[in-house]
Amino acid sequence: MKISYDEIQVVFEQVLKKIAETAPEGVEVDFDHYRLISSESMTGFDDPEIDMCSMYDDMEELRKLATNSDRYCAFVDFDRLAALLRAISDKFNPV
Repeated sequence: MKISYDEIQVVFEQVLKKIAETAPEGVEVDFDHYRLISSESMTGFDDPEIDMCSMYDDMEELRKLATNSDRYCAFVDFDRLAALLRAISDKFNPV
């Protein structure tokens, strides 16, 4: 399965639009620690490897990325952003 760069761009624009409509002043995340299932465990269903992560650390690193144009964007920032998006989704659309 493949998604194009243009499609990803549209998705991000739609996500940002939704955040702007829902929480134009920003989003308060009220927890720190969360569990992350390793990439290798995402497609397998045997005893997943689970890591402990810190939302506060993730947000601090994302803030550095947002405010420092010299900061390199690493693929771990994708994981940090995914965790933040999940927290926003859970806050406004709790299951």
